[in-house]
Amino acid sequence: MKPAVPTISVHEVENVPAWPKPGKTNDGFFASEIDSVKYILLETSPESMLGEISQIFRMGDSLMVVDAYVGNSVLVFDLEGKFCYRIGDVGRGPGEYVSLGYVHVSDNGLVYLSDSGSGKILVYTKEGEFVKEHRLKNSAPQTFFMWNDSVIIGGYSGYRLNAPYRLVWMDMEGNELETALPYMTGRQYVAGNFLKGEHSEILFSCPLNDTIFQVTAHSVTPYLSMGFYDKNVLDNFVEDTKNMNENAYLKELYRSDEITNLIDVFRCDNHWVTYSQKGRYTYVSVIDKNRRDYWRSDIKKKLIHIPDNFKTSWHDWVIGYVNPEALDYVDERQREAFLEKLSETCGSEITLDSLKQCNPVVTMYHLKNR
Repeated sequence: MKPAVPTISVHEVENVPAWPKPGKTNDGFFASEIDSVKYILLETSPESMLGEISQIFRMGDSLMVVDAYVGNSVLVFDLEGKFCYRIGDVGRGPGEYVSLGYVHVSDNGLVYLSDSGSGKILVYTKEGEFVKEHRLKNSAPQTFFMWNDSVIIGGYSGYRLNAPYRLVWMDMEGNELETALPYMTGRQYVAGNFLKGEHSEILFSCPLNDTIFQVTAHSVTPYLSMGFYDKNVLDNFVEDTKNMNENAYLKELYRSDEITNLIDVFRCDNHWVTYSQKGRYTYVSVIDKNRRDYWRSDIKKKLIHIPDNFKTSWHDWVIGYVNPEALDYVDERQREAFLEKLSETCGSEITLDSLKQCNPVVTMYHLKNR
């Protein structure tokens, strides 16, 4: 494999700000960090059915819910869970997509949908009105962010001849403008995630990397060190597994008690929230400049504190949905207690079967302003 040579190198920065070092594991800390919880039972009807939530966006008094894996749809609900309308539809006509990929909502309210089936990016208003489409020369990126609504900063997965970089800058026809963050090996890693910083900076994080990067039109700069990895341990892991086939590699990755194999990062107004996985443990952490405590779940012992998949943040809200697959792991007494509380809050009986067969329950946690 010939090494990729990026057009943009990561800026050298001395004393990159770092999160506090890992603090104590505290099974009760998360409850002390929030002052309100909202559960939203999404309306279940033939036109509003979802299969699996891949993204959620809070847009004022509504929620845009993306199901790119099963339902191939983008649906909008109000904050009481009532279905309002859909954005785009499946097809090959104007404003239609073949296979929904990633969705991005820009600061000016435009909604960008990538069509992995046709290589297009379609543009809508947040009310669902089709505006225009851009047909890219190559495949659409797995994740992307719009720079001034004229340049696509795309994240790609895996080392392929036509995509050997984690980040590629493109014009609206897909012409390559800049490249950055080349892959170190040929392993098929996932693309990474974009999020907004405190002052609307474009931030990017990717798997098996200890840094959150700030991205602009012409630069990539270390923004924050997360402190999840010991560099020597990570380098040794990459070296030891580089010749493994994909199945053997994934088995080694997911059973390792030294390597964090998943990190989801959410930037709130006054906090960072992270969800991470290492070996059989999953961790939720709320981080500010001084504190970094953990809430640890042990799947092997059927201990899961909250069966939620976090998907986004909005001001000081962390938003996700109740994951019925997570409830399968917990002991029956804990599961029934949670479902009873959920039913009482939503005003409707909710069972494990109904969670699996009907629309998900969206969860919103509001973090205290400390």
